[in-house]
Amino acid sequence: MILELPLLVFMVMTAAGAILAKVLISAVFILGTYSFTLAVVWALLGAVDVAFVEAVVGAGLATVFFLLTLFGASEEDTRIRRSAIPWTALIALPIVAVLLLYGAADLPAFGDPGSPASTH
Repeated sequence: MILELPLLVFMVMTAAGAILAKVLISAVFILGTYSFTLAVVWALLGAVDVAFVEAVVGAGLATVFFLLTLFGASEEDTRIRRSAIPWTALIALPIVAVLLLYGAADLPAFGDPGSPASTH
């Protein structure tokens, strides 16, 4: 589809924006935008039930709960304090990514009628 690539780029941008946001209320609204965009992606893929749940829970309830929590917190608690990235995470993340890619090579082809999910 013609909308898949722009939606993918927009989702990556909103995910990065939510991580890099300096103000928590901005991060909450960006996360709500991310969830709504994900609901649109699910709808375009034909999973309307998953899109509906994502829109209600992800973009709706989660955003409202984040905002209620944020407004109930003191100003001192809402400041974002960034610490250094631990070295163990920088070492473990590529290892886990390689193991996941290695495991994904064993998966059956998409739409394979002989796959375990299709033989029930």
